[in-house]
Amino acid sequence: MDTIQFKYNKGFGFISFFGILALFIVFLLKSFNYTDIADIKIMIGFEAIMLLFLIIVGVKYFVPVITNKIALEINKEGIIDNTRHNQFYWENIKFIRQVNFKNSSAIEIGLLDSNSTNLIRLQYIAGTDYEIFNAVDNYFKHVK
Repeated sequence: MDTIQFKYNKGFGFISFFGILALFIVFLLKSFNYTDIADIKIMIGFEAIMLLFLIIVGVKYFVPVITNKIALEINKEGIIDNTRHNQFYWENIKFIRQVNFKNSSAIEIGLLDSNSTNLIRLQYIAGTDYEIFNAVDNYFKHVK
């Protein structure tokens, strides 16, 4: 079978990054209204946390979106999950199933060698949950 690739979810990347950026700007602007040193220190703490969070989300989700990176690849070797930097080989996969949460879905992969499972969160990947899961499941059925 051919290699199947899914890119990062642009909506999630943009909304996450710009949402946190907006919060950071609100905290920054709010800090100019304080005159008490204790209040200013608290706001600087919030701003530092927001800036750190902004950098993490930017590097992990926004940069891959704007550089058009591949989030999930399915090939003859296995599954490459770039959102979490995991690679699963077909010969080590026991089962694949879709897991639904309140607001999102994931692909659960059961591994033979460690009797453990791993999740690939579908909210980070472009495409419908149905389309992504079916691509992985069909490939798995084909190679097994």
